[in-house]
Amino acid sequence: MIGWRRWVDWLTTPESALSLAIFRIASGISIWLVVVPTLRDGAGVVWVDRAFGGVSRLVASPWYAPWGAVTPGASAGWVAVALAAATALILGFGGRVTALVALQACLAVVDINPSAGGSYDELMFNGLWLLVLGSGSQTLSLDAWLRTGSVLPVSSIGRWARFLVVFQLMLVYTTTGLQKVSAHWVPGGGSTALYYILQQPTWQLGDNTWLAFEPWFSLTRLGTMVTWLWEVSAPLWLLAWAASLPGAAWGRWLVVGRVREAYAAIGLVLHFALLLVMNIGPFSWVSLSFYAALVHPEEWQSVLTRPATWGSRSP
Repeated sequence: MIGWRRWVDWLTTPESALSLAIFRIASGISIWLVVVPTLRDGAGVVWVDRAFGGVSRLVASPWYAPWGAVTPGASAGWVAVALAAATALILGFGGRVTALVALQACLAVVDINPSAGGSYDELMFNGLWLLVLGSGSQTLSLDAWLRTGSVLPVSSIGRWARFLVVFQLMLVYTTTGLQKVSAHWVPGGGSTALYYILQQPTWQLGDNTWLAFEPWFSLTRLGTMVTWLWEVSAPLWLLAWAASLPGAAWGRWLVVGRVREAYAAIGLVLHFALLLVMNIGPFSWVSLSFYAALVHPEEWQSVLTRPATWGSRSP
């Protein structure tokens, strides 16, 4: 019971709401990055039933009960609600209610056709649900301005809200790495997974045959090894994040070794490299939105109010 009490006390430790607020803003932007490109490219028909000009036979979910089917008008209506809720999230208006509306609208639109989305959709949904549970508009929001007269008031929330966001990100990376069990991924194999992936037309942004020549081929092998090791060891990243929290009395070696920062740097390089060479939709942008929670509130405060002091630790 003593261990459980300590765990509860740790989760309920108050901290500034700033990191979760920035995650809220990033989540709203993610919705725009998921929905708008589909409309811009003329692919909105994937969200309409085939009987009404769509490309697939879609089963009407409860969100479409008033229309009885996934019609163009119903789909357009839910798209409008999703984008309006995303804008409200960015502005910080409506708190948990806005996050819930955004979640339900995105489920109504993006999740209606399982063949037209990706794993980033589920990650985005999970992030929105965490904003329903947490309180992402306590600061850096229109709600805060209406309540206190300041956009950036000092406001505290329980640590558990941000922990859930960070845990979700680490869970995604760890399970993704554990699923990569082919000889092309795991150490001792050929480490050629990324090379072969980049030769598949489905994922290519351009002609990647040049990767067959040195030193580029060796770089793809190095990228394969680094990616796999980085993903399966993500629990160490979670520990490093926890050890870097203000007041932590353990894991000093993780803080001194800048383990949290090293893992974050690798993640940023990998995601931006994917954006440059692969057609994977908004996967990287949705994933990177969760990185906002990795940065401690006092570090964000440093960025917003004075020269950044990334990695600083309060006594």
